[in-house]
Amino acid sequence: MSDANFSDATFSNNAYFNKVAFSEVTFINDAKFNGVKFTCISFKKATFTGCADFFGAEFTQHANFVNATFTNTAIFRMADFLSDANFTGSVFTSKADFFGAVFSEGAEFSKVFFKGNAHFNSANFDSANFSGATFTQEIDFNNTIFENYAPTFERKWEGTIARFSIQAAQGKYIFSVHHDSKPIPPGEAELDGSKHRIPVGAVLFDPDSWDEEKQEYTRVSEPAKPIKESDSQGESPSK
Repeated sequence: MSDANFSDATFSNNAYFNKVAFSEVTFINDAKFNGVKFTCISFKKATFTGCADFFGAEFTQHANFVNATFTNTAIFRMADFLSDANFTGSVFTSKADFFGAVFSEGAEFSKVFFKGNAHFNSANFDSANFSGATFTQEIDFNNTIFENYAPTFERKWEGTIARFSIQAAQGKYIFSVHHDSKPIPPGEAELDGSKHRIPVGAVLFDPDSWDEEKQEYTRVSEPAKPIKESDSQGESPSK
């Protein structure tokens, strides 16, 4: 289905997809799946060049978005993931909106590149892995609930560590989760004399330091060290 084109397709309300694969499909314009009920769906390596709208969608089994590319706004507001959701390696070029989404089982965001704002405010997670994810703009976990496990931002044995941009215009990070939530372990890192509060073990990086030959950022901080919880209420603006 690599050549399939579902431009401007709209599936809403009572539409139901059972074991459908949209792997490597390119959606040229807006792809609207708001209110759709999916069973064991795969959007692996799919490309969404228009708005990807999954508002209120229900994923009853495994949801596979591995290495998907979203070049426009991606809307997963109020989506319900009843089984595991895997976004490993995906790229969100514009806003990623997961407001109020429910992840009943594991949510994998490892190695995801958030080039735009990432909003997870008021979402509900059983467990979530953000190790190796890159955040270049705003990140919002305000009122989010991590019900059973604190989210992971580093996996040393895999060498996957979350990165947060040092640039002031890209550094509004909100970690003020719901009072019933497992906390995001608060840490502080420093790069070029500028300190930011980010999760323990994560690093700061300069987005202007990309080395094309090495395929890596060359200006990266040491991993964030733990700070007292009383000093970590919420966000990490530039100091």
